[in-house]
Amino acid sequence: MAEAAVEINTAAADFAQIVGAEHVITDPAECRVYSNDIFFWDDAYTADVVVQPGSASEVSEIVKVAARLGLSTYTRGGGMSYTKGYVPAVGGAVLIDMRRVNQIFEINLTDRY
Repeated sequence: MAEAAVEINTAAADFAQIVGAEHVITDPAECRVYSNDIFFWDDAYTADVVVQPGSASEVSEIVKVAARLGLSTYTRGGGMSYTKGYVPAVGGAVLIDMRRVNQIFEINLTDRY
């Protein structure tokens, strides 16, 4: 268990280098809130760290760090799901909170995106 704590501390420090310390959450109570959707699932795991990227390139770097450390990643959008879609299914999880990635760069009516 101590090894997992070291990995999470290492990951949190690496994530802070990517997104800034103010966008990395390790407080267990806060992580628990982010790790649930509109329901609090009895069998749900709590993410060990929540990271809030501000760009696609930051998301990419977060995923690279998590993969290097063997941590699972889950992506959270608005937080209003009821399907358990971003609720961690394992321990040692990184939850990527996408709320800061909120700019529209193009609306293409022809291709519908």
